[in-house]
Amino acid sequence: MDVNKDVDSTEKLNQTDADRRHLTMAAVTGCVTALVGLFPFGAGLAAYLSPLYRKQKLPAVVGTGAVNNISFVCSLNALQIGAAPQRFKVKGDQFNAWNFEAQKDIGDVFVRRTSPDRVQVLNATCPHAGCAVACNGTAFVCPCHNSSFDLDGAKLKSDSGRENPSPRSMDPLDVDSRKLAEGEIWVEFQNFYTGREDRKPKT
Repeated sequence: MDVNKDVDSTEKLNQTDADRRHLTMAAVTGCVTALVGLFPFGAGLAAYLSPLYRKQKLPAVVGTGAVNNISFVCSLNALQIGAAPQRFKVKGDQFNAWNFEAQKDIGDVFVRRTSPDRVQVLNATCPHAGCAVACNGTAFVCPCHNSSFDLDGAKLKSDSGRENPSPRSMDPLDVDSRKLAEGEIWVEFQNFYTGREDRKPKT
């Protein structure tokens, strides 16, 4: 009987078992380390992405600008009753997924004082293709494709017989009645999708 061969075989078996145990322990350790590392990674990823899925609430801005999603336009006394509509820039607070910008230009409006305590506010964007509408004192005219509207924002028929390309009238905006009673014009500014008959606000 060759004792040396038996000893060598036993040593090889022991070495193989040791190698297997080492590989098993290494695999287990790697899995545990990976799992432990996933928790802070997942938490960080959730915190990073959460603004994309969470509706942001705009903070109140004291003074002129946006407060609770309405924006200051002008004082009531700045407008003469029955005068032509005046154009004003509207400022408000804006969020994207991560950044907040205060007092940002968010759009233009036309304001007309129709009586001592009533005003009409129209979005200055043409509903046809999104161009900026101008006012000539008696009507609103879009310089891009010749859309035209009366001072109430309703579509006009072209004197030349050409079809008015705008699919709808100009977009009116809501005025805060309580602020108006205090002598200030505040509007809930919205932009709307263009090129469609129905009036759908952009979100």
